[in-house]
Amino acid sequence: TSKLFTEPSIENHAELVWRLGLPISSLLLALLCLSISFEQMRGGKSYAIGVGALIFIIYKNVLAFVETQVAQGSILPWQGYVIPHLSMLVICSLLLLWRSGSLSVRYHKLVGR
Repeated sequence: TSKLFTEPSIENHAELVWRLGLPISSLLLALLCLSISFEQMRGGKSYAIGVGALIFIIYKNVLAFVETQVAQGSILPWQGYVIPHLSMLVICSLLLLWRSGSLSVRYHKLVGR
């Protein structure tokens, strides 16, 4: 890993995007688990597993796509470091707000209900 830092190239940046993305994605996926783990007493329990699996699959595919784009030079390395993880953080934050009920109150104020 130290070689990747000392020798900046497109391939090294792409590898760093992947290697640094794995621990960050682990933390973000733990946050995702917190946001979808709330269950209602009379509600269905299995839909949260499906939603979590779908978000996980999409997120991992986006990380692989971004690594490929950095390796091809289509996007800048800092975009590969920031954009997928920041997007996932926003999604997890919105899910947490929605599950806590804070987002629905703000939505009703915006809509006028």
